[in-house]
Amino acid sequence: MKSLFTFFVFVLVISLMSGAWFWLDKNRPEVHAELREIPAVRVEITKVTTEDVIPLTKITGRLVPVRRTQLHFEVSGQVQERLVEPGQKVRAGDDLVRIESGDFEDVLSEMEIQFEQERLAIERDQQLLNLVNRQITLLQREINRQEKLKKQSMVSQSKIDETRRQLLGERSQQAQLQHSVKTAESRLKMRQVEINKAQRNLQRTVLKSPINATVNSVDVSVGDYVSTGQAVIELVQVDELELVVDATGKEATALELGQVLNVVIDGKKYQGKLTSLQSDPDPVTNTHALKIRLNEKGLFPGQLGEVQLTGKTMTGALVVPVTAVLRENGESYLFRLDQKEKDHYTRRIPVIIKSRDKDRFIVSGIEAGDLIVSRDVAALEDGQKVVVN
Repeated sequence: MKSLFTFFVFVLVISLMSGAWFWLDKNRPEVHAELREIPAVRVEITKVTTEDVIPLTKITGRLVPVRRTQLHFEVSGQVQERLVEPGQKVRAGDDLVRIESGDFEDVLSEMEIQFEQERLAIERDQQLLNLVNRQITLLQREINRQEKLKKQSMVSQSKIDETRRQLLGERSQQAQLQHSVKTAESRLKMRQVEINKAQRNLQRTVLKSPINATVNSVDVSVGDYVSTGQAVIELVQVDELELVVDATGKEATALELGQVLNVVIDGKKYQGKLTSLQSDPDPVTNTHALKIRLNEKGLFPGQLGEVQLTGKTMTGALVVPVTAVLRENGESYLFRLDQKEKDHYTRRIPVIIKSRDKDRFIVSGIEAGDLIVSRDVAALEDGQKVVVN
């Protein structure tokens, strides 16, 4: 009985709720969407003009010494003396570092001794040759005398043959001595070459400065063993400096060696000469290295400088303010002003930026005389209603 009563109560509640929902749905007010026009935005405008423009490009670089020299020994050995330190000024011919020279001195002494022995041997051979020549003359006379005596049966044939054998022996020795004397000059020259090499190697045990410069670094200490080709000292010339910059191909082709360029360093203007212009660009950066020589006092390596490069004159270039260009996803746009009846609307026009001239862009893709929004373009939309200030 209780279960039946619960069931009837449940059915009654469901019926009341369904009726309430039906009444609410029937009497719900209608909703109407109302489209409101976006209010017009106030903008400043300018006119696209044409001008003859000489583009000015600014490139930043770093000052470096005009000359930087890495020195190394041409012979190997152990460092005996380190005679200079970084920052020290040196002149051409000054000693910088020495290595042990004992072995090289011994080699030179050995070469000089061998040269002297060779010279004495040549003198000996010349004297022997003179003696052999006289001996040959005497033996030839003796053979002639014996030939005459043989006709008188006063000398045997065996005696004559013995004398002839002696003559042949002397002629053999004569040939050897003649060869020694003839080659004496070349042999002495070879010995002298060996002496010259030994002298040069001995001189190479002292590393000397090839130029007037400043020591930038010393990479060895006393006791170190250095080999040929190993960097030992770096010298720099800081009396003259060069500004090194990287330019694009378009910028580089407009330049010539020897051209005077304007450079700004720490807000001060200088003039420098273009001394180096890389023709083939760097394969990684695709830029051309430029070097601009500066002879001004008070500058030092490592300073940053800005070179101002002027390009070729662009006749009838379309110019717009930098602030008028919207950059989005790698593209550039201008907002042109279109008029419908009495109202003005924006039209987003894609353009190509050719170059920059101070606070202006040189562009293509729009017409001279077009009115464009000159600033605050980031908040604009294509087709937006605007009011001109």
